[in-house]
Amino acid sequence: FDERLPRLQDWELVIRLSKYYEFRFIDEPLLVSPYTSDSLTANRSARIEALKLILSKHWDDFLEDKDSLSRYCFSIGVHQCLNNEIEDGENYLRKGFEVKPDRHILAEHYFTIGRRLCSRDIKIGRNYLTKALKLRPLDARIFSVLAISLLGPGVYQRVAQFYKRWNRD
Repeated sequence: FDERLPRLQDWELVIRLSKYYEFRFIDEPLLVSPYTSDSLTANRSARIEALKLILSKHWDDFLEDKDSLSRYCFSIGVHQCLNNEIEDGENYLRKGFEVKPDRHILAEHYFTIGRRLCSRDIKIGRNYLTKALKLRPLDARIFSVLAISLLGPGVYQRVAQFYKRWNRD
């Protein structure tokens, strides 16, 4: 394992092993681990650091697969935006879009960021929802969430909680 990585050591090891061995997909959980709010898994900063280290370490490999490079840059960008590292997050979102200029994918990431940020900062979240709607003006989901955010943080929180409970059942 690469001890410089604060997280995702197993995934980085699999990347290295995949250069020498073929893997098969097993469509069933092989490990179930509990999630706790104080675990390393919940540490978004550690995830961002690990993702950046993996990207730099395997840059040449990512260059060979533009789809993976784009998804990876988008992933870092989303995590940084959700971690209130907006400027750096926007840079990674731009990189992801430059590698694979797909407005639909960028809109989905803006939607995800906006929806999640509205729970903490309605103004910043609404800004991302607006960006998403500009890219996909006919997307009813984006329009609906943006409209609910305009009713204020209290209403948005109650609707979001209801939606989470409804989707669990």
